Amino acid sequence: MDGTTLTGSQALRRFTTTNQWIANGDVASFANWLNGTSALTGTNGGLLGNGRLPDNFIVVNPQFGSVALHGNNDNSIYHALQTEIKKRFSNGFTGQFSYTWSKDLGNSAGGNDSNSSSTATTRDPRNRNLQRGLIFFDRTHQFKSNGTWALPFGPNRAFLSNAPAWIQRTVEGWEVSGIFSWLSGQPLTFTSPIKTLAFRANSNTADQIGAIP
Repeated sequence: MDGTTLTGSQALRRFTTTNQWIANGDVASFANWLNGTSALTGTNGGLLGNGRLPDNFIVVNPQFGSVALHGNNDNSIYHALQTEIKKRFSNGFTGQFSYTWSKDLGNSAGGNDSNSSSTATTRDPRNRNLQRGLIFFDRTHQFKSNGTWALPFGPNRAFLSNAPAWIQRTVEGWEVSGIFSWLSGQPLTFTSPIKTLAFRANSNTADQIGAIP
């Protein structure tokens, strides 16, 4: 590894730990190893010093193992076309139907679990828009309807209006109601375990290069 018989890049390709990262394009894992390894030097991060690079060449604050940022740094927007039809109560029936065509976009979309709208890991703190995309609770289409039908039994109604009083009192005032709701599914998320950006980011979203079959 003196630069003549074996170059540094050749050594990294032969070393089983780094070989897999190079082969898979796992840049962040390789950089994280380079930042903290004590291989060959006996000092954590010693390879950076041997290359005459500053301690913070790879990470901004190398003295910390990890840093958590708590703040209102995420944002989202909601666009929708909302329609609604109502039928006021008449002839024993009332009902309502609504349709919503919408889109939820935000920079908290990438790298999140399915139960939170917050960003657990940021791929690049300097460019949070890399996270921007459809949020997990986005539903493109929503159909909802409900209705109530007053049954035509009892006094002054179509049926049993001439029945004995106790029967009329038993059957009057009954209603049948129903609720229907249909929503399109949540967005599909395709991720890759290869870390091409921040090492702390659990996964990267894939780039679509063709139509989804």
